[in-house]
Amino acid sequence: MRERLRTTLLPIIAAFIWGVAFVAQKGNQTGALTFNASRSIIAFLFC
Repeated sequence: MRERLRTTLLPIIAAFIWGVAFVAQKGNQTGALTFNASRSIIAFLFC
């Protein structure tokens, strides 16, 4: 049960965070490459 919840919930959370990141980037003053690099670093730290 716990494994099924994990395999269902984690991709949904990841998709939500990924989608919200594009909205955050639009109002962000940093460049696109800097923003993508920071997002990748954060993903690396949590995986």
